[in-house]
Amino acid sequence: KCSPIEVYRNLDDRSRDKYLREASYFLQTSHEEGLGLAALEALSFGKPLICSETDGSNEYVDNLITGMKIKQGVNFVSDFCKILLECKNWDYDLMSQNAFQLFNTKFAFNVSSERLNTIIKEIQ
Repeated sequence: KCSPIEVYRNLDDRSRDKYLREASYFLQTSHEEGLGLAALEALSFGKPLICSETDGSNEYVDNLITGMKIKQGVNFVSDFCKILLECKNWDYDLMSQNAFQLFNTKFAFNVSSERLNTIIKEIQ
């Protein structure tokens, strides 16, 4: 069963969190995304990421592990839809668990602050 694709923009934090909890995937269509905050927020909810191939997506998308990278181009969204319809081999639960684990081991505040403290100590 396929659900409709819905696009939400300019949401307040509470609304954004509600939609992230209810979402199946997070789709990032940027052509020049660095380390995208929205994608990290989706990871924190355990949502597999579907991202265009950018430098940022290379940091958090491992194909069929935490989501899927799709080649950039004018047909990006339709390519995503085709892939999603053919996703019988995807283990959604495993990708979701991996996304959540990646966030907690690499991007969560406590991990980031520990890294920042280490860098500050090294340069002092």
